[in-house]
Amino acid sequence: MSDVEFTPDARRVFRVALDDCLAVGDNYRGTQHILLALVTVAPRGSDRFESLNRAGVLEAIRETIGFMGPNVVIMGTPGCQTPRTRLIVEVASRNALQQGRPVTPDDLWSALLADPESRCRKVLEYLKVDVSELQKLFT
Repeated sequence: MSDVEFTPDARRVFRVALDDCLAVGDNYRGTQHILLALVTVAPRGSDRFESLNRAGVLEAIRETIGFMGPNVVIMGTPGCQTPRTRLIVEVASRNALQQGRPVTPDDLWSALLADPESRCRKVLEYLKVDVSELQKLFT
């Protein structure tokens, strides 16, 4: 996947996710951190922004991530990605490559929402978010 490029917004998602995971004392970047970063960097005024009801969703996600506690402890560089997060990035990268373009935040959303086992999905289900409706925004 070394040939994959990321848009500036997609790179920003990873920077925000790293900041968030380190701020809460996690030494890994899990799918829940990617979710939080995606909501954080959602463009204001867009249909997706309004659909996510960003202000309420952001706080609910932060609370839920804190409530769920640590996922796993990964030895290594602080902020390294969990195996599931790596898988999500690979899926998003593969989809973008097939279309001959860089990875966007929408690719990350799509890959996250398609994975029924990710903590991201569990957070959304805990918050009673209709994931199938959310998926329609990113297809």
